[in-house]
Amino acid sequence: MKRLLLIFVAVAMLLAACQTEHAQIAPEPDETAVNGEVAFADAPRFAGEATTISTGEWHTLLLRSDGMVVSTQPSVATIQTDFGQGNVSGWSNIIAVSAGSSHSVGLRADGTVMAVGSNGYGQLEVSDWYDIIAVVAASTHTVGLRADGTVVATQITINVDEIPRGPFSPTDDDARREMSYNWAQGGQSDVSDWYDIVAIAAGNWHTVGLRSDGTVVATRATYTESNHGWRPPDYGQRDVGGWSDIVMIAAGSLQTVGVKADGTVVAVGENNMQGFLDVSDWRDIVAVSVGSGHTVGLRSDGTVVTVGRDTRGNLNVFGWNDIVAVSAGSYTLGLRSDGTVLGAGWVTYLGAGTLSTSDWCDIIAVAAGFGFTTVGLKSDGALTAVEWNNHSRDGNEHYDFTTMSDIVAVETSGAHIVGLRTDGTVAAVGWHYQGQLETSDWRDIVAITVGGHHTVGLRTDGTVVAVGANWNGQLEVTDWQGVVAVAAGDNHTVGLRADGRMVATEILPPQDGMFGGRAPDSGESNVSGWSDIVAVTAGRWHTVGLRSDGRVVAVGSHWGGQLEVADWYDIVAVSAGEGHTVGLRSDGTVVATLFAGEGPDHGRSNVNDWYDIVAIAAGNYHTVGLRADGTVVDTRRTEATDDWRDIKIP
Repeated sequence: MKRLLLIFVAVAMLLAACQTEHAQIAPEPDETAVNGEVAFADAPRFAGEATTISTGEWHTLLLRSDGMVVSTQPSVATIQTDFGQGNVSGWSNIIAVSAGSSHSVGLRADGTVMAVGSNGYGQLEVSDWYDIIAVVAASTHTVGLRADGTVVATQITINVDEIPRGPFSPTDDDARREMSYNWAQGGQSDVSDWYDIVAIAAGNWHTVGLRSDGTVVATRATYTESNHGWRPPDYGQRDVGGWSDIVMIAAGSLQTVGVKADGTVVAVGENNMQGFLDVSDWRDIVAVSVGSGHTVGLRSDGTVVTVGRDTRGNLNVFGWNDIVAVSAGSYTLGLRSDGTVLGAGWVTYLGAGTLSTSDWCDIIAVAAGFGFTTVGLKSDGALTAVEWNNHSRDGNEHYDFTTMSDIVAVETSGAHIVGLRTDGTVAAVGWHYQGQLETSDWRDIVAITVGGHHTVGLRTDGTVVAVGANWNGQLEVTDWQGVVAVAAGDNHTVGLRADGRMVATEILPPQDGMFGGRAPDSGESNVSGWSDIVAVTAGRWHTVGLRSDGRVVAVGSHWGGQLEVADWYDIVAVSAGEGHTVGLRSDGTVVATLFAGEGPDHGRSNVNDWYDIVAIAAGNYHTVGLRADGTVVDTRRTEATDDWRDIKIP
């Protein structure tokens, strides 16, 4: 897009989707296993204490080494989500936890079970359970594995007052009562005749058990008169009768996945989410987890693989290492052997709040990104960020950038982040649905830029490479030569040649709307007549060029008044936001186009009183400036960068 930078901070406790998988392996004496994850008793602890994490629809459970449990609390006030599923502070002697949609289950060392939260389907009725060695909390039922290899499960009942109200369930009592009847038809609790079971897993309408001989059993759907003409979905998620040599199982809402002794993986069930059961080519897998639209596999070497639908970066596990457990919901979570946690994906309901830069140090570069984000690049090549979550794209999105190192330049679209390493290779995290992260084989790169759904790299020989979406022809750069700078918008790519002239990809005619098809041509590629250009930047739908005489030219969309640069003079640097353009004058003052578009201004152009500025960066809704003394000013949140020192914008 423009020369922006947006880093979504990876958080340890993330929100799972309403169709999160749940699995449980019976522990050997030296380990406990929760939710498809194995947490070894002698492993280093997260935050000094954590041994296992388990995620539900609205909350996350953290099991400490002292047998205590902590939980995040539901943070969405607009819907009913808090049924007390986070009330686990009084639990003790817990050896395993599992988080369901709206309830929490804890296994005690004495084999009894604790449960709190919603009891709308009878999922808390575990007080008489005993001799339990593993537990699983699914959406509407709870399953326990006994030491003798038999299995118990709560029976679905109807407690209308305790069924969650909100976007994922009806608000009318009669409709919610009928929904309860429908849930019961899955037969997910019919496990009384199972035997010789060593591991359990549960989805929305089915339960799966792993026998000691490596075969797998599954519950069968039941249809009675009470189903009101509705039957639970059947996508073959119970078709596990022919499986053998299985050592680990996991379940999604309508999926079942098994890991074989040889490290290969088998899967059955619904697979319409961009192939999230396409695991047949996986090798050396020791654990799997099924999310709401993707599957995650842990390799024996501690690396992670993913397939399926990329929802806000949940497939972004590139560079993860030393992982000992994985969990998938609407995001991906990885637990390292040192007890730290990596996360990829979104946390729309976490409500993490504003992050401070007061403890930032050793920063050498800053930039502005989508929303009101400001990012710092450290002198050691690592990244840090300040993010205003309540203004970020589609809610609170977080991408793990901690594995990126030796970075000398960064760019972002607001959906993916790309970093240029000192050795000329490129690292990328974030959304991957159009292949925009496929930069691992790039070499000899000297500059990078990103568009809305694509990534561009400039090689030392003046040629250009590009990956990602090409529905507007934005990747058609293979024949470019003699390029010294590149910039990219949502639907176009531009290159500056050594002779001061420009090249640009041709915008294809509109087709199928703005997303997933071709976007209208706003004229952002009409740069063939430009000359004497020394720098170029691209906004979402416009392109800005700086001439050698200090004047500025601009083409493309004018919806926010961003092309009003004809009277600018003595400019030494330019930066393009979504609906505004910013210019730095040689005297250290800054000019900006006045936002004239629909929607809030956000003060993005309030730079008239800036002075002694040596570098600028325009985000979508704010502008950042670097002073000669290394301090930073920001049109939106200046207090967040008050403590920054020794900063430099490349």
